[in-house]
Amino acid sequence: MKNLIGAPLTAAADASVQLAQSTADFINRVGFDEEGKVRNVDFGYEKKVSNEDGTTDVQEMKVHVPILSIVPIPNLQVDQVGVTFDMEVKESEQSEKSTDASASVSGSGSIFGFKVSVSGSVSSHSSNTRSSDNSAKYHVDVSATNHGTPEGLARILDIMSANVAPSLVSSTAVDEYGNPVSGDTKVRNDRLKALKGEQKQLSIAANAAESSYNNQLLLFKKEIRSIKNQNEAKIQQKITGETDESKLELYTKTQIQVRESWEAAYNTAGDTVKIVSAEGTGSEALLLTQYAKLYIMKDDGSVELYTDDANSKLELAFHKTIRQYGRYEEAQTALVDKENEIHALLLPDKTPAAQ
Repeated sequence: MKNLIGAPLTAAADASVQLAQSTADFINRVGFDEEGKVRNVDFGYEKKVSNEDGTTDVQEMKVHVPILSIVPIPNLQVDQVGVTFDMEVKESEQSEKSTDASASVSGSGSIFGFKVSVSGSVSSHSSNTRSSDNSAKYHVDVSATNHGTPEGLARILDIMSANVAPSLVSSTAVDEYGNPVSGDTKVRNDRLKALKGEQKQLSIAANAAESSYNNQLLLFKKEIRSIKNQNEAKIQQKITGETDESKLELYTKTQIQVRESWEAAYNTAGDTVKIVSAEGTGSEALLLTQYAKLYIMKDDGSVELYTDDANSKLELAFHKTIRQYGRYEEAQTALVDKENEIHALLLPDKTPAAQ
């Protein structure tokens, strides 16, 4: 019984190993080249883009796609193994013992003067028979299905697919009849393409500068919030356990005034940076306290103006935010200038009479 049941299960386990190996072989053979790099397939197509000057660009596009993402992955796995063993035993027994024996006797004599003759025989027969009948049924059922792309490979393909983007191979400007443009129109069209390429790069730079400025502004506001919380903790420590009503009233007023000043600085941080940046050269030498009235509590519980030096974390964050905003403004100005140059090229020529 051990061999009858264990042998099919062992065979199924060996089959699973072979199926997994076949999947790995397929991925290595089809998905990668001899150097171990992902094998791609190229798709080419034409894309028509309408220009603002009335012409049309016929662009030849090409996209590289990993071949593993467009072919089915053989991934057969043994899901179920069933072993059925039925045995039927039929046994019948008949005892039959066969024995043959015989004997004969004869004799003669005279009884009362009469002559008598006697003869006789004896025979016996017995038999013993034994018979048996055995039958068995043995059935093995194996079920295997294709589980599709393995989870790990699917994630890798998702990463590669996220970087798949069409690339421009060539571009040809054509008129409304599909004929390539030439002469001044071609020169103008080529110049427009170059300007749009520069515009795209400037747009990327402006977005990056804006993101850097926003991140730095958050850090600047974080420093404001940190000092505000420190002041709040100091004032609350004064209030806690104080029983003198007059001092409690003083501490409460101080707390409100200090809190409002720092919250105002937090909410207007971006506007303050823009104002200082608009003043131009030398603005970074100014301190935040020169633009915002910030209060703290004195030891006696009264209010005094917050003073700081240029090397504090708050002022350093303030000046760094100003610089980041200046870079963003420069990038934004360059982008606007390039867009104006494009618009000027798209405007039709105006003669004095037409004006």
